[in-house]
Amino acid sequence: MAPQIGTNKPVPHRLFKHFKKFCLDKEFFIWYTKTERFRMKKILYVFIFTLALLTQFSFPAFAQYSPTKPILLPSELTIEKDYFAAGNSVTLNGSVNGDAYLAGKTVVVNGAVNGDLLATGATITVKGDVKGNIRAIGGNVIITSKVGGNITLVAQNVKITDPADITGSLVAIAEKLEVKSPIGKGVHLVVANATFENSVSQDIRGAVGTLSFGKNAKVGGSVIYWSNNKATISKDAAITGKIEKHSPPPEIEKAKISINKSLTAFLLWSKIVGFLALLIVGLLLIYFMPVYTEKTAALVWGSPGRTFIVGLVAIIITPILFVLFFATILGIPLAFLTLIFFFLLLSYSKILAAMAIGKRVAPYLGKKISLAWMYVLGVVIFSLLSYVPVVGWIVNTVLGLMAMGAFLVSEKDYYQKMRSKKQI
Repeated sequence: MAPQIGTNKPVPHRLFKHFKKFCLDKEFFIWYTKTERFRMKKILYVFIFTLALLTQFSFPAFAQYSPTKPILLPSELTIEKDYFAAGNSVTLNGSVNGDAYLAGKTVVVNGAVNGDLLATGATITVKGDVKGNIRAIGGNVIITSKVGGNITLVAQNVKITDPADITGSLVAIAEKLEVKSPIGKGVHLVVANATFENSVSQDIRGAVGTLSFGKNAKVGGSVIYWSNNKATISKDAAITGKIEKHSPPPEIEKAKISINKSLTAFLLWSKIVGFLALLIVGLLLIYFMPVYTEKTAALVWGSPGRTFIVGLVAIIITPILFVLFFATILGIPLAFLTLIFFFLLLSYSKILAAMAIGKRVAPYLGKKISLAWMYVLGVVIFSLLSYVPVVGWIVNTVLGLMAMGAFLVSEKDYYQKMRSKKQI
């Protein structure tokens, strides 16, 4: 039986309460934000890890988690408390008499949720009725259900279509928004392209690239928007209130130019700092450990196939170990130690790669140069290669993996030597 639509409640999350205020009061915030494209993959992965960690504790909720297998709540099952699910794909066919927290690459809700629905995923499809609010972050969000509360969405593409019926309001940040079902209250949006093909009971406010109202569109309040483009309104559409178009303030363009300049300066500064750090740290290693550094770098060309395979395995295995350690409470300290080791390994690999390049090129100079000058030459060539599209990136990546493998092989050989002498 479909759940009875309850009394509409305001969105409880403070973040979206402040966001709605910004949409109403801050022209700069509205206009600047609407120019951005929203890519939520990083937020998706962080959310999945957070849910996975939460499921390690004991709390009054039903939880399912699997990083590889699909998660399914059968249609004959009813959860009498909050429901947590995270995995590659999550399908909710049963009923939840509480809030539902779902995270996955694909999330499908076919059953009823008699509380709030919070979801994140590359594709989110809501077909089952939701008595409370929907809050979702995703790539593509499709809603075709009855919603008793408000909807708050951050996504690339949003489609609200029949037989959906939204009792509350809609807050959306998206690249594309299509509303083909009735909205019981107002709409606040920051959207590149927005289309309305059904009724909105109250005002529509927000920043848009393009705004369209089809022949079936009906707005019970006003339409107030910020855009460089005039809204497209069908002659059959009905808008009860006023239509106000606001142009972006001239300060916006100045702010965008200033931000671009600051970003360019930051990137240039980071490149210079990275180059100097690579140069100085490498020279210090040569000064304090010249023999060790030279022998390890020689392994890059001495055993290229072996060092490349070892480096490739290391760069694949280390992040996997981090995830496995992080998934357990006791393993979290080991996870952070693994992460630190990984970044140190990447940094040291760059030093060895530059040294290997310098040793390879130095004989062609026609005169003998010191180990330090070989390294300086290698750093310059290694840095210049990073600016060569495709070929340079491939060469640097292969050399980096070979250098990483050379370091690990060197450490393994040293360990075996110490073991054979019974010194460890």
